[in-house]
Amino acid sequence: MEPTIEPYAETPAFKSNWGLWLAVGAVMIIAGIAALVASVAATIAVAVVLGVALIASGIVQIGMGLRERSWRYGLLFSLWGIVEIVIGAVVVFHPAAPPWC
Repeated sequence: MEPTIEPYAETPAFKSNWGLWLAVGAVMIIAGIAALVASVAATIAVAVVLGVALIASGIVQIGMGLRERSWRYGLLFSLWGIVEIVIGAVVVFHPAAPPWC
């Protein structure tokens, strides 16, 4: 007998939580409409999320640099982590500023 792949919509996990999936879909549609209506606010929100992601990535990068056995690569990872944290902080604290200011 050949194995078959069951569609996700027919799995017990999906069938028991269909209301949650419906709510998530409705929230995503509402968020998309809100982003179209208030595009400036949506752009700033995306910039802040990107900045936070850069800060988190920089922290992980510094951690990788501290765990690296080679001091050259460790220094490179750490310096890159510092650059990511600085760029992320600038984006978080000045999300609407143009990059040349």
